[in-house]
Amino acid sequence: MEAQADVQPKSQPKSQYETFTYSADTSKVMNILVRSIYTDRDIFLRELISNASDAIKKACIIGKYVNNEILISYNKDSKELVIQDSGCGITKEDLVTKIGSIGTSGTKQFQEMIKENKLIGQFGVGFYSVYLVSNNITIITKPINDTKTFEWVSTNDSSYSIRELENFNEFERGTRITLKLNEDSLEYLEDEKLIGIIKTHSSYIEYPIMFQKEDKTWEKINWVPIWAKPRDSITHQEYVDFYLNNIQDNLDQIVKEPPIIYKHFNVEGAINFTALLYVPEKAPFNLFEPSKRGQSLKLYTKNVLITADHKSLYPKWMEFIKGIVDTSDIELNVSRQTVQNTSKLTKICNQLIKKTIDMLEELYEDEEKYNKFYKQFADSIKNGIHEEYTREHTRDHNEMRIGNGFAKRLLRLLKFNTSHGRYVGFLDYIKNMKPNQKAIYYIAGDKKEVLEKSPFMDKLNTYGYEVLYFENPIDEYIKGFLTTYVQDSDGTYNIVGVHDEGFDRFKEPDLTDMKTKVFVDVSRDKLLITENENVINKEQADELCTILKQIYEEKLNIKFFEVKLDEKFTSVPAIIVNHVHLSAQLEKLLKNSANSKRGEQYNPAFERKDMLISNSHKISQYLYQKLCVEKETGPNVIKVMKYMYYCALLSGGYELTDSNEFVKYSIELMNIALGL
Repeated sequence: MEAQADVQPKSQPKSQYETFTYSADTSKVMNILVRSIYTDRDIFLRELISNASDAIKKACIIGKYVNNEILISYNKDSKELVIQDSGCGITKEDLVTKIGSIGTSGTKQFQEMIKENKLIGQFGVGFYSVYLVSNNITIITKPINDTKTFEWVSTNDSSYSIRELENFNEFERGTRITLKLNEDSLEYLEDEKLIGIIKTHSSYIEYPIMFQKEDKTWEKINWVPIWAKPRDSITHQEYVDFYLNNIQDNLDQIVKEPPIIYKHFNVEGAINFTALLYVPEKAPFNLFEPSKRGQSLKLYTKNVLITADHKSLYPKWMEFIKGIVDTSDIELNVSRQTVQNTSKLTKICNQLIKKTIDMLEELYEDEEKYNKFYKQFADSIKNGIHEEYTREHTRDHNEMRIGNGFAKRLLRLLKFNTSHGRYVGFLDYIKNMKPNQKAIYYIAGDKKEVLEKSPFMDKLNTYGYEVLYFENPIDEYIKGFLTTYVQDSDGTYNIVGVHDEGFDRFKEPDLTDMKTKVFVDVSRDKLLITENENVINKEQADELCTILKQIYEEKLNIKFFEVKLDEKFTSVPAIIVNHVHLSAQLEKLLKNSANSKRGEQYNPAFERKDMLISNSHKISQYLYQKLCVEKETGPNVIKVMKYMYYCALLSGGYELTDSNEFVKYSIELMNIALGL
């Protein structure tokens, strides 16, 4: 069928119209269907194009027809929009039973059909979306293998008429639908509007869509869906071009850049779908903006866009992934505008997560490319660990992701700066451990430059141990998922998570087995190093800490939850830490968050502090000698304790509450040192 600008019928009627009357409830039914089910008027064009495509496919199944296409044209003078296809056509019986079936249902019956999803996929439902924009509809249809041509006309909501046309030769087969648009729908007589709708919803219809522009020229405005083609027939450049022209959001990048990696796959079995996923070169500026949620992956069914905004199709952390998912297995609502949240959708989501992690693990093998990716999307991976752990260990027995292990696989993709100037993941770290090293050491804080000077690093630096730097606030949450790495018989290390079956948080790991590597926070955990013996023994330490705690409370009005000895640092005499193991950075973050949210209470237990005393620093030994041996608590000793308190605050990452007093004590100590 060749595209023609003149689409008005010239044949003469062979018979008079036969009129069919809708039921008395028709106006109520139309209101439910048109005003309640369809929320976007643009959908009518998608529905008509989808119906046209289905009709062509049916014709091709019945016979070997060529010149299959869909024609769309309009006439501003007559206010008419025309959609024509070269499909199988509609018999008179179908004009009555399918297009007219909705109108013959009573209101109550129709509402029940909606409730039970019995209308999904019925041609009549999609066709009736035309009433969003027109009340004057004409259908001319010529069924294949039939010499008869029929005209269906409706100008109101109470009846429709059908007649046979004679000597009709304007097209050999198919259907032409002419809509005389309502006054509030004349925007659908503009090139930009119509082309925009078609490209949004029907760009990948299987058959050519020919559009007649206002200047009467014809243009093909759809493409063959690349994801529907065999993978071995698609070149790398074709994948890249498809991404640049159809997937990458213009708002994401000022300059178009190819994806860093992509994955094209089919899933068959309990659920069947095809997907084409891309990882962008750079993160968009609005990656975590709530309004963008659910818009990165577009959902198609039979190459027709159903929704570009579906939050249940993939988890929040995967928002950086761009691409397309196409399936015929999911259940749609009556309007085909939204997807029913079913177990099938959950299975698609699971597979998308799995394939995405497969793709990232493949990328991890290319260190240069992965580092480039990670600097852009590290926060997404870390959010994914939190989300997947939460989902995998939910108490909801209907949750289908339990046991998938996605969180553990994402943990393997993390990378960190280290005290040895490297940028590594956990497995890379393990490969470079010292002989007989039992722990994976890490420290959390604001940034690398601060962490590498932390007093907690003293002993580890002295003996050459490598420490991972957790520099991002999100890393504070990651710490909660780390326990041990255990080497399997095949030599592969696997994480034992805090939520894993059989894990006992109160049981010490077996450190006699060198295959077990324990995560150690150097700011609070035992270092598991025996190279250096304590200068102050346990009995001396208990006595010193008891006296210090008492003097701080009684004479300086400074309260600690605990004062205890620590062997990890040597460069400072003391460090103040959070009793519940929050870093100063996270404590401040939680407090600010509570203050910014009305009604949310900040847990005062978070502010409990411990003072850690170095077991080898000269000031610690000085205080032991003065307080425990000589039993002296004179002014100079108190000043040393006060100044040590201020230094311990700063060493722990906290801010001074009274900087003037700190300066005062500093000057007094300088005077003492100078004998002034």
